[in-house]
Amino acid sequence: MSADGSTKKMQQQVAVSDDVRKMEERPQWSREMDFILSVVGFFVGLGNVWRFPYLCYKNGGGRRPL
Repeated sequence: MSADGSTKKMQQQVAVSDDVRKMEERPQWSREMDFILSVVGFFVGLGNVWRFPYLCYKNGGGRRPL
């Protein structure tokens, strides 16, 4: 019974050490301002994507005049 307990304990330790290794390999922002500018850029771009179909509809839907 103690062999099973030690095996499970070793597996848990290996799993924890793998998690720690994965956390160490994650990329990090060099500065807080880099993160903020990336988020703002994402939302500005997303707003343009949402607005584009409305503007097309408002201006005739992209059809050429006959």
